[in-house]
Amino acid sequence: MGYIRGNQPPGVKNIFKAIKVFNNLTDAHKKAHQIIHKRDETAKVGSANSVIYFQPKNNFFVNRVIVSVADYFWNRRFFKNVSGFSDFLGVNYYTRRLVGFSFGAEEQKPVSDLGWEIVPEGIYHVLKNLKSQNLPIYVTENGIADAKDDKREEFITQHLRMVHKAIEDGVDVRGYFYWSLLDNFEFPEVRGFWPRFGLVEVDYKTMARTIRPSAKVYAAICKNNGIEN
Repeated sequence: MGYIRGNQPPGVKNIFKAIKVFNNLTDAHKKAHQIIHKRDETAKVGSANSVIYFQPKNNFFVNRVIVSVADYFWNRRFFKNVSGFSDFLGVNYYTRRLVGFSFGAEEQKPVSDLGWEIVPEGIYHVLKNLKSQNLPIYVTENGIADAKDDKREEFITQHLRMVHKAIEDGVDVRGYFYWSLLDNFEFPEVRGFWPRFGLVEVDYKTMARTIRPSAKVYAAICKNNGIEN
């Protein structure tokens, strides 16, 4: 994105440089995989990629084509290019994106503090779509900006239910990691410190940490290896 939209470092909009960077990333991944496996054949090497659930605004043929193209270039192409050089796939999922043309009102979903739609079923669809890669999958990021902590508990539980559904449908999901333990600095569009993703609140003036209620819910899920109904 730093070379396409220019909203991240180095802040340059140049499609040719973006293509070169993409190719360099895939080459670097392949070489790293080879070097690491040469040192340790049992090591597991993979990458964490941001994925989006692309959904057509309606069932128009052109919208379904746009979804297929967007899904390939955003969600699949890197994994495809490093096929044979990955031992697992890392999936960072936050939201969906409605694409295509529509002449009616669009479905409204609850949103995070960043305005991102909360769509738990999206994580199910992206996991199912990546099943064809025939590799173990880890959800390496999944979280919500929620300063009041009034949506995070449901966000976590509903997304985990969708992950469990994917597992029941044959997707080899090995782990789930919430983003993030602490409130953090967010780089895209240089949002800074105001989005609050943490299970633990950070007072940036005093650096004091306060455990949010949702953290205790997540801890219980981890301890019980499941969600209480």
